[in-house]
Amino acid sequence: MGVVSMRLSLWQWLVVPLMLSMLGIAPMVLDGSPGPALAVTNSCSIPILVVYADVAGPPTVLQSDLAARPSFSSITLFDAFAATPTLGQLTPYPLVVVFSNNSYANAVAMGDVLADYQDAGGAVVALNFNWFGPPFSLAGRWMTGGYTPYNTPGVPAFTNATLGTFTAGHPLMNGVTTLNAFFREALTLTGGTTLVASWNDSLPLIAQKGRAVGVNAYLGENPHNWSGDFAKVVENAALSLIPACIPTPTPTPTATPCKVSFVQLCTTTPTITSTATTGPSSTPTATPTITATVPPTNTPTTTPTVAVTRTPLPGCVPSFVRRC
Repeated sequence: MGVVSMRLSLWQWLVVPLMLSMLGIAPMVLDGSPGPALAVTNSCSIPILVVYADVAGPPTVLQSDLAARPSFSSITLFDAFAATPTLGQLTPYPLVVVFSNNSYANAVAMGDVLADYQDAGGAVVALNFNWFGPPFSLAGRWMTGGYTPYNTPGVPAFTNATLGTFTAGHPLMNGVTTLNAFFREALTLTGGTTLVASWNDSLPLIAQKGRAVGVNAYLGENPHNWSGDFAKVVENAALSLIPACIPTPTPTPTATPCKVSFVQLCTTTPTITSTATTGPSSTPTATPTITATVPPTNTPTTTPTVAVTRTPLPGCVPSFVRRC
């Protein structure tokens, strides 16, 4: 199967999956050695790419866990042991997950294209063993140009561990309660990196540097020795790093002050006076004389605090009118 390359603008990643779904076209699977692409329906509709180089083959459990997250529209796999993706193959995806348990086809080229991808606005979530050292580590500009959250090489720390301390309220930890893994490393942070969470033995677990997130855990199938909310961590990275999915704050409505006016509702009835006169026909006629009492015009007044007293006119009812 040949490699299919598409170049999309930043907004098209949201539109293209919807159009494909309406046309009944299955999600694209990329070479290297392809794995199945799982699609789900969700609100933010983020397609993501998992780039892996693993002797165990495709990360099927991780892919299934990611597909179950409501913000992901599709999860596509790329085997980077067999080939190195081009920038054009990465840019249709707002977020790329990358990890190894084998050598990359070209570790330098893989690191270079990841740096180019981040420069183009992409977000990266990197897992173990990208910091293990040769032959499993990433290389190239992503490792040497200030992108990676961790220094390489680390020291193997292959023991079971659970989620320890973390920064409460950090976007990456939203809804995350359980993380367990065996294949970890003793890693140090690069300059400018924020430690978000640690393992229960104090080794770093999750760290963020700009648009890159480092997760100190192997999440592949050789063997499958991890569990918990790692897919939620990846989803949180997408929701906090991809501009189209960052919520826009709702403006707080500004209260409009109320105006209170004093008015008088008048019900005065005109007074009619009749005067009798004698004419040729001796038929009395009444000439009405109308006298109307007209109240003076009151100019409405506005005051923040109502404390108004008015003397009502005869035949008028005093009233306050509130207009907000």
